[in-house]
Amino acid sequence: MNVLAPWANYSGAAGALTGLIFVALSFNFDQVMADEVWLGRAATGLIILAQPIVYALVCLWPSRTASAPGWTVAGLAVIAAAIVVRIVVRRPGRVADSTAAEQASRLVTTLIEPAATFTGAVLVATGHAAGIFVQASGALAGLVIGLVTAWILLVEVRRTRS
Repeated sequence: MNVLAPWANYSGAAGALTGLIFVALSFNFDQVMADEVWLGRAATGLIILAQPIVYALVCLWPSRTASAPGWTVAGLAVIAAAIVVRIVVRRPGRVADSTAAEQASRLVTTLIEPAATFTGAVLVATGHAAGIFVQASGALAGLVIGLVTAWILLVEVRRTRS
């Protein structure tokens, strides 16, 4: 039985939450587009909130087991992690002035969701029931990180202008 199939129901909620980033961008578009740091934060927030939509759509695949969807989700999590790492480690604007601890903190924070998703997907694909709980933990962390990112893009962008 494909234990990932019920995750397809999560795509609607994840889609609505992804809209938060677009709302935040619509309010502060000029400020975000003018600053590479804010643009990078918007991109990572969008990726973190959009990942569950993609994963949920993969879980719609008709499959008797979770092996194929599980390995596909694991591969997609690696791709998402690589994109997020690329965004975070490049050093435009003010990011060049940040400390190593700040960079490490941003990197760890943005990798929580794809790392948990990858780990959970591999566990599910190999038949371990605990994988669902690991994936759920990653989804919850991604939700929190995405909401914080949306808040930052809505409020903090305006604070830094003044």
